[in-house]
Amino acid sequence: MSNNHSIPWGKIVLGTFLALVVVYVLGFATTARAVAQDIVSINAGGPAESNSGGGDNSFVADEDYVGGTTYAVTNTISTTAAGASAAPAAVYQSAREGATTYTIPGLTAGTSYTVRLHFAELYFSAAGARVFNVAINGTTVLTNFDIYATAKANYTAVVEQYTATANSSGQIVIAFTNGTKDQPMINGVEVLGSSTGCTTVPSAPTGLAATASSSSVIGLTWT
Repeated sequence: MSNNHSIPWGKIVLGTFLALVVVYVLGFATTARAVAQDIVSINAGGPAESNSGGGDNSFVADEDYVGGTTYAVTNTISTTAAGASAAPAAVYQSAREGATTYTIPGLTAGTSYTVRLHFAELYFSAAGARVFNVAINGTTVLTNFDIYATAKANYTAVVEQYTATANSSGQIVIAFTNGTKDQPMINGVEVLGSSTGCTTVPSAPTGLAATASSSSVIGLTWT
């Protein structure tokens, strides 16, 4: 004995279409995302530091530099003012002082990157005591920069961010040179890939309605 069930063609079409709509929306939602690639994050003058306790990225131990000496403290660092761009707090407890050049290799020539520089004044307790300059690929980005004056305190994180294009050798070269007082200090250097892709997931259709105009044709509307 057999059981035969007839299913209207319109229901098959409608069910198939609705399934495709769901797959499309869910598929798009899973692929719509912001992509920000961390090329390298360097703890200037210090060891590798994880961002497991906070901070924008994990940092590798000091590398890709020429010149300068190291300096470190154990004082608590305030990262509040630096916001979401702040490095892990431990990154600001170490620094590289003096005329220093960081040359970040392995980049794509002619491509734009985000350069994020992390500072905290670890020695002086007044403005005007440390003033220096910073250039990226030969272009000055900071002139007579004063960490303390910018942060309005010592042991306080400051983040300066720029867009730079890798040179013909696939490098970004960051030079810290003496200004009008004392010597440069840098706590962290980051090079990040430019963000790409969608940053907003679209909303799923609402108000979906089906209207049968015949046994084989169904109209769909939504908002």
